[in-house]
Amino acid sequence: MLHNQFTKFLLKDLIGLVFPILFSCQLSYAQVFEDQVFREKAAAGMDLVNQQRNEEAEVKLEQLLLDYPEHPAPHFLLAANRWWQSYITTSPNYHAYIAENLDKALALNKEFEKKLEFELEYTFFQYMCYAFKTRLHTLRREWL
Repeated sequence: MLHNQFTKFLLKDLIGLVFPILFSCQLSYAQVFEDQVFREKAAAGMDLVNQQRNEEAEVKLEQLLLDYPEHPAPHFLLAANRWWQSYITTSPNYHAYIAENLDKALALNKEFEKKLEFELEYTFFQYMCYAFKTRLHTLRREWL
């Protein structure tokens, strides 16, 4: 029961707080994702994740990957989609896919590190990818 409540909190409240801030037009400091089409597609995919319509979300996010292959966001969002599927079912079947997409997002993120105008995006993806990877290692009970 507690696990279900916590999962609902994570899916609805946490994603509901973090991703709208990233994809909204109302950031006070600067717009992290300047491309309006990119933001709309990413937000649509994350809305489907939030509604636990994971197969539909994967299709949307894979299209985002085709449209923006040089950006770390599609890989990260695909990993996040599988993360929630894995987290809800507690199945390790998705772990390799998640780790692979997080590694791809981190590799693409290195390109953003070189560009000053993408500093906020770089920081966000660097932090979130390592946070997900840390949690994945914890689920696998892989300690140092």
